[in-house]
Amino acid sequence: MTRIYKSNIIEALRALSSYEFQKVAWFDNDQGLSYSYNENILDLFYDSMLDDALKAGEIVFGTTADYALRDLEFTTTEIDGDDHSEAVLIDLPQMQTVREKAARALALIIASNGEGSTVEIVK
Repeated sequence: MTRIYKSNIIEALRALSSYEFQKVAWFDNDQGLSYSYNENILDLFYDSMLDDALKAGEIVFGTTADYALRDLEFTTTEIDGDDHSEAVLIDLPQMQTVREKAARALALIIASNGEGSTVEIVK
């Protein structure tokens, strides 16, 4: 059974949905933060095994939340983080769409009680 760490997904979605966080973490800073768009996408979908679970047709956080995650993933494929510097990427119109979809998915996951999930959700 696939194991999904809910707190890791929430953390990655918070980072992906926050322009303010990105303004700091994507650039040199004195706050000890270092992150990038590509790292964020890898953490959210691939390192977490979320992508595998969604593609396998598993129910992770519920049908509505899972749909929002699939929609977000599709939207992120429209931005190739390797094609742009972080300075350009942060202000792309597509990036605002990603932030909005990440915020929606985040709210749905936080509200989810995991009922009907076919994976193991670890808090």
